[in-house]
Amino acid sequence: MWSLSLVVVVLLGSVKSPTVDACSLPIGWRPPTLEELIEDANEVLFAHILRTFPDETGLYWRANLYTAEVEVFCILKGQQTTPIVNITDVGLFQSCP
Repeated sequence: MWSLSLVVVVLLGSVKSPTVDACSLPIGWRPPTLEELIEDANEVLFAHILRTFPDETGLYWRANLYTAEVEVFCILKGQQTTPIVNITDVGLFQSCP
């Protein structure tokens, strides 16, 4: 009887669940290529990060986001800008706790 229970547990564990984990990627999805990111962007800058500031809103979903102060060396795409720019909401955005 014990070996039969073990087989049932193994079989039930191998059955695919119809539910989807909230953090799973859709089937067939792939991250955009660098060319696609540049094509879709309004502005593309070549810059050096001078310093960063953590997000202080206290919102849990923004815990890994920050503001980056960058020194712009070259504008590859977009409008002319100042030599020092602050870029907000930089970092890793995690939708799952």
